[in-house]
Amino acid sequence: MALTHGHEDHIGGLPYILPDLPGQFPIYATPLTAELSNAKLRDYGEAPRVQKVNFDGGEIKIGPFTLNFIRVTHSVLDSSNIFIKTPVGNFYHGSDYKIDLTPFDGKRTDFKKIAQLSKDGVLCMLSDCLGAERKGHTPSEAKLTAAFEEELENCKGKFVVTTYSSNVARVNQVLQAAEKVWPQGLFCRPFGHQS
Repeated sequence: MALTHGHEDHIGGLPYILPDLPGQFPIYATPLTAELSNAKLRDYGEAPRVQKVNFDGGEIKIGPFTLNFIRVTHSVLDSSNIFIKTPVGNFYHGSDYKIDLTPFDGKRTDFKKIAQLSKDGVLCMLSDCLGAERKGHTPSEAKLTAAFEEELENCKGKFVVTTYSSNVARVNQVLQAAEKVWPQGLFCRPFGHQS
């Protein structure tokens, strides 16, 4: 089994499904996805069993299948697509992604690896990308930093940000913007203070 990223709708079923599956078998994921998945398993009294795979760690063999994890940008760090070589042909599993050429963490989609692996042909591409049917593109996540800074500068009261708990990059953007705008300390701004 291979996991592409740590969003709840992709790993949340593990503690319910794994106990019903026969035998022990390997489960692979990139480091953050593995940590989130193993934490989920521990929360439900299951033993952690998701093994970490690095993007540059080479190929993973599972029976007659060979898996290559490819870094992609998404709203949760350490996301991957998986290129699967099978006896009948190659499959590209492009689970959730967002093409962001200037991601906040600087870790871009590995287009070179996608092109290199695809040279052997792709029998089937399985893909899921929210909003892919709409024209245009979504702006880079990096642009949010300036927006956060501007809003913090103009904030006359509390500044509330909502996000998914797995969007670690977004939390870091808010904290960095707050440190820049309020250099005296994130939690030291006096109540009612106006810039």
